[in-house]
Amino acid sequence: MISGALLFFSERGYGSQEGCEEEAINVPGSGMVWDGVVYAPHGLIKVSGSNSVLEGRLIGEAIKVSGSNLEIGFFVE
Repeated sequence: MISGALLFFSERGYGSQEGCEEEAINVPGSGMVWDGVVYAPHGLIKVSGSNSVLEGRLIGEAIKVSGSNLEIGFFVE
């Protein structure tokens, strides 16, 4: 399990005309368990893989998810 309040952060795409088409964070993997926040407010977050769980938040200008048996949940504080 990878755990933490902020898992990934990127400013990539800030001030760019590409915005949501510019990949800021790419999270690939299979059989992973992530617990926390992925934050790229000005770019694209890509999540791919299979049999993985992300418990937290994806915050980006755009989010692209692909794969099979991906579970994305959120925590409430």
